[in-house]
Amino acid sequence: MIIVHGPIDIACQGQILATAQREIGHPSFFVGIAPTRKFKYRFIDFPAIAIANVMDLHFATVYLQQRDLAMLKKMGKKIICHCHGCDVRYFEEGMDFPLNACYHCYTTRDAPRKKRVLEQFRKFADAFVVTTPDLLEFVPEASYIPTAILTKELRTAEDKTSSGPLRIFHASTNPLSKGTGYIKDALAPLIKAGKVTLSIVQNATHEDVLRAASDADLAIDQMLVGWYGVFATEMMAMGIPVICYIRKELIPWQPNVPIIRADPWSLAGVVEQLIADDKLRKEVSQRGRRFVEQVHDSHVVGNQLIKLYESL
Repeated sequence: MIIVHGPIDIACQGQILATAQREIGHPSFFVGIAPTRKFKYRFIDFPAIAIANVMDLHFATVYLQQRDLAMLKKMGKKIICHCHGCDVRYFEEGMDFPLNACYHCYTTRDAPRKKRVLEQFRKFADAFVVTTPDLLEFVPEASYIPTAILTKELRTAEDKTSSGPLRIFHASTNPLSKGTGYIKDALAPLIKAGKVTLSIVQNATHEDVLRAASDADLAIDQMLVGWYGVFATEMMAMGIPVICYIRKELIPWQPNVPIIRADPWSLAGVVEQLIADDKLRKEVSQRGRRFVEQVHDSHVVGNQLIKLYESL
């Protein structure tokens, strides 16, 4: 079985998974058509596509604007539509949860186009995968397989001892969907009182985000989506406790995730509790690394996908 991941390397998932699957003994390659973290220029490798048995297509995207789906199917390839977030998430009136990232974000307002893309994939795809369970609302037939990270490349930070304010870190590629404004508002009184500091990095490189996070006592992920992302996963791998908004109906998908739950209205109170409870922060820190190794390590996730391919 020869596997091709592509064409979009969202959160570096294509390259991470291809590398992991090669390391566990399966020919797997990333073939992209857009800049990625490790490649500055557009590139494509048609020979790899020609010999592949499995096409794992990320971000509900194909190489020739949907025209190649029928061609790939005629070539006998198994097609996976690998969904990551805003590729399939869109805003609709009447969504049955109180916080809605899509309400704030213009990129999720294009519901008709996204529905057309999904319907086109449904004609040809052999399976759908979502990386977060909230996306099952939009792709209910999908399998939930978590995002993958290079756990071995992330070192757990040494125990931090500081008598100063709690150092909080937040990284944001999209402040509207991440709820960055809610985080600022909630923490403003604590910052003014000298109890915490808040460092926000926006649109930085992956390396810069990890470097900036290394001194943090606490990380805050998103406050609107309802599930945790790659940023939270990497923070857990580094032993940094994470606060995130997780919708209660999604908790059964990962009941043991060691993330401290909060929403925009409870965030300040949760942070105050953590300021006073150093023991809780250390406990969450230790559980985070173990959880990531068991659930999000690239070899673990790569193997889950291999089993899916083999079942088709």
